[in-house]
Amino acid sequence: MSVNTSLEERLAAVEAAVNELQKQVIAPQTTNWLQQVTGSFKDEPAFEEVLAYGKLIRQGDDSLIEIQLGAMKYLLDTDHLSIIQRQTGQDYINRSVRMAQYPLSDFAISIVTFH
Repeated sequence: MSVNTSLEERLAAVEAAVNELQKQVIAPQTTNWLQQVTGSFKDEPAFEEVLAYGKLIRQGDDSLIEIQLGAMKYLLDTDHLSIIQRQTGQDYINRSVRMAQYPLSDFAISIVTFH
């Protein structure tokens, strides 16, 4: 009988754990994702600069693009940046060797990747 009791206790523990997990999954979120990210760049000077550039471009001032991005030849996306940050693997080696052939000023990272 002790084997059955032990099995019953273990089953009860599993059921309690599953019940707790279900409560966590079903619990409503207090805020949506948009509310969580709204204002996240509030005190970031680079973001204010990006907003100012965007406003000038929308107003038709394209010269700003040439001044700020004139030397940029390569835009690194999130995948590139992830490989570089890991600093391991063949992809990292290939990327590092290739990038070393160019000056740092040839590269840029988008604000989306920065976030």
